Amino acid sequence: NFQLPGPPFASLVLYFSGAAAAAETDPAMRRLVAFADRSTDAERDACLKLIPSVREGNYVVRRAVGQTPAIIGRALSTAYHARPGRYVEVDIDVGS
Repeated sequence: NFQLPGPPFASLVLYFSGAAAAAETDPAMRRLVAFADRSTDAERDACLKLIPSVREGNYVVRRAVGQTPAIIGRALSTAYHARPGRYVEVDIDVGS
């Protein structure tokens, strides 16, 4: 949930899901489950990354955005809401 400053205020909400059985066999899903269920907020802040990418667009825009990962928790205010085994929600205040 990216909270965009306003007025008008807006949010960009993204949802992802995976099969429960994949958590037992897929290493990436195991890491995601560990992030959601067993990490503290400080640990989440230290590893949650945003990797920017512009697939189509002006050359100047693509070069300006780049593809360098940014650790979100170091730069923006985040709040985590989790129910172990069910979900994790990350609220990111883009205006912070």
